[in-house]
Amino acid sequence: MQRVPSALFAVMIVSFVLPWYTVSCLGEPVLKSNGIQTLTGQVQVAEDFAKDVKDSEKIGEAAHSPESVVVQILAAVALLCAVGGYAVSIMAPTTSRRRTAMSLALVVAIVAGIGILFGPGMFASRLDEALASTDGSGGGILGEYAAKLAKDRTNMTIELGPWVLLMSSLGVVAFGFLADRGMLGGESRP
Repeated sequence: MQRVPSALFAVMIVSFVLPWYTVSCLGEPVLKSNGIQTLTGQVQVAEDFAKDVKDSEKIGEAAHSPESVVVQILAAVALLCAVGGYAVSIMAPTTSRRRTAMSLALVVAIVAGIGILFGPGMFASRLDEALASTDGSGGGILGEYAAKLAKDRTNMTIELGPWVLLMSSLGVVAFGFLADRGMLGGESRP
């Protein structure tokens, strides 16, 4: 039972390599990001979409919009707290260390929840940039009218990564709460 928080913190760290966000346009995925890319403000641009977008490399590079910066800061705080929580949780278990790990996990949970809310804004601004830089001549898939239509039919999906991060951090908080109350078969220590 002592290793459960360590395992959950490890799951939090691993969640950064899972897919986090996908933007689909007319049913086709056009922009994707995992946790590390979210942390650095980068996105993957789908090849078919990139053909019709001028300077598609720029869309995949780090963004500096306010939404992107907020999401990057939140991802950095979540990763630092997850790594710190893992380090604290693998040390000899004491009440103060368990409470420190619980506090770090609670910060991760709050940050993950806020990130889930603000993450779509980062991709919305990226897609606006991409659609604004499409070939308006109508020669590509996204002409001027098609770009407007595509923008109206855009779908943002929050993938597995942020949810795994949120659920594992809440698991650490719940485990710590139960351990403090002596509900896990051991005595609660002051």
